[in-house]
Amino acid sequence: MAVTTTPRMVETDITGPSAWTAATITAADWRVEASDACTRELSAVIDRLRANPLPTILLDPADFDLTETRALAAKVRRILEASVGFAVIDRLPIDGMSADEAKTLYWLLSNLVSRVVAGAWDGRMLHDVVDTDKKLGLRVRGDLTNQEIQWHTDNGFSCTPDFFGLLCIRPAKEGGRNSLVSLHSAHNLMRRRHPALLPRLYEPFYWNRMGEHHPNDAPVNRFPYFEYDGKTLKGRFNRRIVLAGHEIAGVPLDAAAISAIDAFFDTLNDPSLPVFLTLEAGQVLYVNNRVVVHHRTPFVDESDPAKRRHLVRIYMRDHGPRSYLGDEGLERPPAAA
Repeated sequence: MAVTTTPRMVETDITGPSAWTAATITAADWRVEASDACTRELSAVIDRLRANPLPTILLDPADFDLTETRALAAKVRRILEASVGFAVIDRLPIDGMSADEAKTLYWLLSNLVSRVVAGAWDGRMLHDVVDTDKKLGLRVRGDLTNQEIQWHTDNGFSCTPDFFGLLCIRPAKEGGRNSLVSLHSAHNLMRRRHPALLPRLYEPFYWNRMGEHHPNDAPVNRFPYFEYDGKTLKGRFNRRIVLAGHEIAGVPLDAAAISAIDAFFDTLNDPSLPVFLTLEAGQVLYVNNRVVVHHRTPFVDESDPAKRRHLVRIYMRDHGPRSYLGDEGLERPPAAA
């Protein structure tokens, strides 16, 4: 007979810099200026590669003089792990550079922050976030649309990256604002307002895997929204993908689960919690994907395709294989005969 155990929960308010609110955080907590010396180093990289090209994903920061850039990356890493959980670098010197050259600087910087891993099951390491004229669906992720993307952490349905980055090459004509909320502060608020519902968020839900897996793999995974090891609370959240996951699995959500999910979603919308950002060209947003949840408003693009909104996403994780599925990918079923 299977033995079930009650997940360990956080029983008190979470304190410290990770549990920020709109009233307690300032731009000085998350804004990181790229010094003139840093931008000169990065511009020199592009000059060198224009004379002697190499594919971006083969570039190693150790092959370049990046002393100031390393210091910048170390500061970002400290903010991600020991402070508010997100940072905006202002900014990379991408004026006059091609999109591929901008990605080169972003690649090198990100590899100094953490280890870059695949951002899709097909092994892509850099993912273009652009409107493809598609609409949200069971296999269409929000970053391929210009629609609103509700509160979520990235890739909660699989081997979740510890950190992710977004480089802005071009902003939208209108909209595309990001909102960020501390999952620790949202947990505090949920614990005070809905203590009876909170335990359900520590139990597993079915997650739609959005087709990002081997064809022989199951189309859903099971994960809780919150995991606590006695020291650190880690979260993942996406209401839409969980609702779809239960539909695909043929396992309806019970009333208590729906109430818990909806209550937490409403908590994330509390006006006391979010920070709002609209990235400008050359700025990079890095996020601790296990302690900060984010949202994007819909956007309107320019009519000229060359001027449309273009961000680039990157995933980072210091454990497991660099493949998209990490350790999870080592357990996939054998190929069909």
